[in-house]
Amino acid sequence: MKQNHKDLIQLKERFKGTSYCSAAFAEIYVGSNGKYRLCCHAKPNNNLAKYTSDTTLPFEYFLSKEMEKIRDGMLEGKQIHDCVKCYELEKHDGISYRHKYIFRDGYLTDIQERSIRLKLRISGSFCNLACYMCNPVNSTTKRNELKEIYDFADASNIFNSFDSPAIAVKHDQWHSIMNNILDNIHLVKMIHMTGGETLQLPKYWEFLENIPDEHAKHLELTHDTNLTKLRYKNHHVLDNAKRFKSFHLSASCDHISDKLSWIRYPINVQEFENNLSEIKQSNDITSQISCTVSILNIDDLFEIRDYYQNKFNIEFSADCLVINPTELSIANLPQKLKDEYIEKYKNDFPLIIAELNKPSNKSLFNKGLEYCDRLSAHRGFDFRVLWKDWLEKVKDCS
Repeated sequence: MKQNHKDLIQLKERFKGTSYCSAAFAEIYVGSNGKYRLCCHAKPNNNLAKYTSDTTLPFEYFLSKEMEKIRDGMLEGKQIHDCVKCYELEKHDGISYRHKYIFRDGYLTDIQERSIRLKLRISGSFCNLACYMCNPVNSTTKRNELKEIYDFADASNIFNSFDSPAIAVKHDQWHSIMNNILDNIHLVKMIHMTGGETLQLPKYWEFLENIPDEHAKHLELTHDTNLTKLRYKNHHVLDNAKRFKSFHLSASCDHISDKLSWIRYPINVQEFENNLSEIKQSNDITSQISCTVSILNIDDLFEIRDYYQNKFNIEFSADCLVINPTELSIANLPQKLKDEYIEKYKNDFPLIIAELNKPSNKSLFNKGLEYCDRLSAHRGFDFRVLWKDWLEKVKDCS
């Protein structure tokens, strides 16, 4: 069900002052660092720290007494430590991720058949891109780039979770996870495949091959992908599209032309657009552009949206915000410029408004620009040339 601004505003008012989120009842998430969390936006919970992908199966974690306590707390209206990111967005009168989850899932008070969405980063963190805003735990190329630019201490000061490294799920444990999912497949509605770069992970293809057709036909499959490659060895992304109830590709893409090349370095833009054209020709795949909003594209969201909609007739989403590293958050822009963006986007991209309403931190913003300068020097590709006009606007509003 597509979410629109009016519906989300109504839902926000309905759940104002509550702590309920359907994700606690309908989502199993584990990050590349092996830690289970309530969702990809949730903070780690000390009471859940013992549950990791290398020791605990997904449904063991999900059906644990600790998770039951969290669900009970939500139904009783207790604040949940894990959910501080959403509470902070709502504090600034914004739409939060929990609002979007509730709209997606409905109001669930128990675990139901065909209601759970799996989002498991268990197939590895290999990625061929080093996106400037990417948490290095999710990309091998990003980790390597940061290690070439910084010593470890500097890198961890920019990326707060860089001291929580990616882990590789052991072979036997990976198969145990697969079997655990199949044993509970009657509870699963959607499997969200992510990485690393999903379509270039060997375990991704093995995972799909292990799902029998009799189950696949009931499952919705969605992917996070940079869409730089549609093939892996003798596999093609279209090979599995007909097997599942639905098959969706969310193409991570944050700008156009040379600005896209810089943000998602070292992407081949033409290859990306060729792949986008190919998947749009398939009747078995749905797709969207998923734009991660940060300081380097906040000025151009309409331009980016219109470009991809007009050229590829594809849905555009700007629901993902860079909050960590905080240096790249739109919250730290000059207040005069934030006011301009709030007025500009208030009816089209409601999720960004709360982030813009947060207090500015000039020191963090300048640190973000210094980080971009370091990347530019390392890449031989100067962001200050590409974003010259925007940087002038920032200077005028400071």
